[in-house]
Amino acid sequence: MTEVQAAEIRARVGVNEVEYEKPLSWWQHLWLSYRNPFNLLLTLLAVISYLTEDMKGTVVIGTMVVLSTLLRFWQ
Repeated sequence: MTEVQAAEIRARVGVNEVEYEKPLSWWQHLWLSYRNPFNLLLTLLAVISYLTEDMKGTVVIGTMVVLSTLLRFWQ
């Protein structure tokens, strides 16, 4: 195949490259790191602890959610 033929084919069908998926933005990745059943359950428990005025439980459970999300995000 000559260079001219190759240029014609490239013009007609495009370059021979693999298209890659665009990476997620950091905030989308953070949201997906948070959104799992374990964190959702812990968030519900933290809200219940807050509504029952158990601030120590709210802080402990909230800290667990934050640590779990940040570890998953970092990994």
